[in-house]
Amino acid sequence: MAYRYSTAETGHLEAMDAWEAFIAALPALGTPGFTGTGTGTLENAMPQAPAATENWTITCTTGGGAGVAVFSVTGSVSGAQAAATSDVHYDNGLISFDIVAGGTAWAVSDQFTIAATQASNYASGEYWDIVRRQGVAEVIASSELGDYEAERIVYPNTTISSEWRTADGLALPCWIGYRLKTAKECQQLKIQGTDLNSGQSMDPRDFDLQWSDDGVTWTTHQSWTGQTFYSSPSGSSVQKTFDVDPGAGKHHYWRLYITDNNGNANRTGFRRLIMEELVASEWVDFTAWQEAIFNADGLAAQDDLYVGMQAYQVKTLDVYNLRVAAMTGHDPGQPFASQPQDSATMTMPLWNLGLTSWLIVNRQRIAAVAKVDTYYHSFYMGKFFPYNTPGQFPFNEVVGGSGVDNWGTLGSEHDYSYTSWTTPYKGERANFVLRNVSGSWAQPFAWPWKAGYTHREINGEHPILPIILGQTNVGLFGQLDGVFYVSGFNAAVEDTITAGGKTYLVVHDIYRTGNADHFALRLE
Repeated sequence: MAYRYSTAETGHLEAMDAWEAFIAALPALGTPGFTGTGTGTLENAMPQAPAATENWTITCTTGGGAGVAVFSVTGSVSGAQAAATSDVHYDNGLISFDIVAGGTAWAVSDQFTIAATQASNYASGEYWDIVRRQGVAEVIASSELGDYEAERIVYPNTTISSEWRTADGLALPCWIGYRLKTAKECQQLKIQGTDLNSGQSMDPRDFDLQWSDDGVTWTTHQSWTGQTFYSSPSGSSVQKTFDVDPGAGKHHYWRLYITDNNGNANRTGFRRLIMEELVASEWVDFTAWQEAIFNADGLAAQDDLYVGMQAYQVKTLDVYNLRVAAMTGHDPGQPFASQPQDSATMTMPLWNLGLTSWLIVNRQRIAAVAKVDTYYHSFYMGKFFPYNTPGQFPFNEVVGGSGVDNWGTLGSEHDYSYTSWTTPYKGERANFVLRNVSGSWAQPFAWPWKAGYTHREINGEHPILPIILGQTNVGLFGQLDGVFYVSGFNAAVEDTITAGGKTYLVVHDIYRTGNADHFALRLE
């Protein structure tokens, strides 16, 4: 089992990036070095697969500017790879990046170097494969109005106030768009106008679709003029779909640059901006909040397990959370919440400041604890140890978090300090579900909390008890992997306990400190 402890991440997006990299054993990339005369840059370098430590050398073999200069790409372990072209997104399955031309053209022998350091769990094989990694890492805008922040255009938003507006007096020109987790090509654009009758004049009328590889230099790909987004005579907003001309290529930054609205001199705004690509004959929105789906084959290499996580935020509510889920497969043509036999999604509340986290990973489950301010939140997703044979219980998966996910119902999301959050394992909780023998997701009980016993340490030692899952009038299913019951008697949160040669972290139930409000995470 692989274990990661960190105090380095700030905010839910950094935490998700770091956890994702550890779960998938992705190598850490150093800052690119450069020697030569060209004044461009190498942007957006990302590892794409587990790999050993090596150095990447990216050397100009044909000089020139954007779309002309060609670079060889060689790994010290992986060897020569396909060549890269300036200002064309590059991905060889091991590393991806964008070479962005500057004012001085690239010259032959101009060279970038990137050091890749293998993950600590790479050699042991205790990691999952990433089968999906995409979405919005940041919403970018020229300005925003209080209670109408730019992030409100990210789907889903379900109330009238869920729309973006520029700050007063900054109506035109204006822009709004996305910095993406991974580069995508926008092949279809959807825009929904404001939902307020009085707001129709704010809707965009003339606008450009622009892309960038560095968030600084923008290229217009296509333009539209004379657009309206309301239906007459009702005055309600409509969502319009715009076909995008092919050939833009994949990029990390996309935005709508608005040069005129429908008559409002003070503000511009609208409700929704969706960008899509065609995947497996389905239009897929890649502008939902960033997400990752993982796949592993279990401890015996005989399973086909899928779990995932997705970030979301509502700044005005101080909400910066993750949602976690288990599923039975991956459909690239469907959104995160519509994956095959997707479980109920659970919430892992975080925040936008410094975090302390503990993450344990093996090839059948992922579990984590995060200290957020003075609150301790946790999740578990993947398999447990069943009491049945694989033939009797082929999909023994569970997923749990601090609460049932309410993302998409604006105003119903909650921040990390919400007093109804609870550890998923305590008794019989709605925020903990199990895929039972019949293949449906159900709410199990967890022993020993279900029994209602009070425990304490014995001769200064704290017994570590299994958390056993079952259903009343059905039977016992099995026990969790790496997560245990421990009494809080004479124990404090973040204490470590050694038992049977193993080290365990004591964690309490969010903020609760009673004797029965603790569990133990095995650190190894």
